[in-house]
Amino acid sequence: MKNNKIMVGIVGGILFLLYNIIVFTFATDRTSVFWSAYLFTLLAFAIQVIVFMMLYKRNTTAHDMFFGIPLTTISILYFIVQIIAGTLFMVFSDISLRVTNISQIVIFAVYLILAISALIAKNTVENISEKTKERILFIKLLENDIVSMKNRVSDPALHTRLSSLSELIRYSDPMSHPSLSLLEQKISNKISLLSDKVEVVKADELNEMFDEIESLMADRNRKCKILK
Repeated sequence: MKNNKIMVGIVGGILFLLYNIIVFTFATDRTSVFWSAYLFTLLAFAIQVIVFMMLYKRNTTAHDMFFGIPLTTISILYFIVQIIAGTLFMVFSDISLRVTNISQIVIFAVYLILAISALIAKNTVENISEKTKERILFIKLLENDIVSMKNRVSDPALHTRLSSLSELIRYSDPMSHPSLSLLEQKISNKISLLSDKVEVVKADELNEMFDEIESLMADRNRKCKILK
């Protein structure tokens, strides 16, 4: 990631240098229209740097990069449009300064609207993603607890019941719901109690507990379907 940042920085620096060399070599009639176009184009360059630094900071994950693609695309498109517009204004420098400024302000305003929309969408999707992770955490933790118990017991009968319970949990609805919190807490408590007894109590003495947990899981799965 660090090497990619350096490479992008070098490419950006080369493009900025080339742009300035070309502009100040061929644009000899440096009117107020020229400077307006030049300054707006510098702003477009600066925005690319800001967007890059904002989206690809040190702790950026692949997830962040993926959801930052729309904003990056919009920023690059704005940059291309501003380069084209700025070049045209420099070539046709007899255009009114007012027209030049208004045109570039409109381009910049459109970019800001699209960029803000992309950021809102990015934040919304990330919030949904985080909530989804939280809502599927319950099943993952239960399954982990059952696997841990299976690794601790040697009784074949217990191992069979735990395997059956593990399958039930694995194929249960992964999405939780706030209204299921009490039921899920009850299931968690039962499994915690089972974990405490599984190594010291015989399998036939735990059958009732297994049956109760399986019944609670079935109840949860039915309610999950209703709540969808």
